[in-house]
Amino acid sequence: PIIGHGQNVMIRCPMASITHQAGCDDHPSLSVRVGVGQSVAHCFACRIGGSLLSVFSRGQADKQVLAFISQIDHGDFGAALACLPGNAFRQEPPHCMRRDYSQYVTACAAEVPQYLIDRGIVRSDVRRWRLGFDRKLNRAVFPIIDERHHVVGASRRAIFPNQQPKYLDTPGLSKREIFFGEQFVDLTWGVVHIVEGPLDVVFASRVLPNVLGLMGAATGIGHARLAKLLRWCRRVVLVCDGDVAGYEAVYGTYDDACSLIAPGMLDVLHPHFSVRVAKLPAGEDPASMNASDLLHAVRCAQDIWE
Repeated sequence: PIIGHGQNVMIRCPMASITHQAGCDDHPSLSVRVGVGQSVAHCFACRIGGSLLSVFSRGQADKQVLAFISQIDHGDFGAALACLPGNAFRQEPPHCMRRDYSQYVTACAAEVPQYLIDRGIVRSDVRRWRLGFDRKLNRAVFPIIDERHHVVGASRRAIFPNQQPKYLDTPGLSKREIFFGEQFVDLTWGVVHIVEGPLDVVFASRVLPNVLGLMGAATGIGHARLAKLLRWCRRVVLVCDGDVAGYEAVYGTYDDACSLIAPGMLDVLHPHFSVRVAKLPAGEDPASMNASDLLHAVRCAQDIWE
């Protein structure tokens, strides 16, 4: 088990197999500072000390273990996980990682939600969208707030490679009835921009007004969402991802005989609104594009009203 000690965690010392020091392998004896910057370690059994990387190097650790510790020390949590041959946070960690060491990385993630930082989230975004971090599930938390500013649930997004499912939503939450970001709708604009997910909303709202997230391309526009849009605006700009799912969300799903299987948002919105569709580059989404390119795509959006 991992033992908390102030801002430090206690894990088993990797020197036990070399020094055979009593106490090294019997229980967690290596104290490691958790936080940003180089991780300082000290073993209370064999008295070895220094950075965690130097301790593990002397302990003849696997190269993959040394690689991810080095990335942790450089503050790149995403790159650290990429060094591992699988998900170190499943019940049984990879053979090159003892359970104690994966728990150390979990502690680092809880201290600094590096995933959000890697994606470009800044402190002002955290405050505005009330973003959080679920330490138990190791997921980024996106609170879902309705137009009356009531928290109706939360969407917990995966932050580790191969962590499934991508989103864990509050049980009973009907994602088809609410938009992510609707608490910030300003009726004076008369237009809304619809994107696919919470991260898209966070980034696109930096440069666009009234950005609403579907919370998944497949959720579409149902009766509840349509009723809200009719109260909020008369113009809609669709800014979906540049992939197959984004295309089908806008134009619908067709079979091999070109027969419509499921209608897209255009079929629902066109009778009621002036609709424009922004075309994003293949493989891009509002969260991955820089602000100027996103604005250009929206300004060049195709008018579907005619």
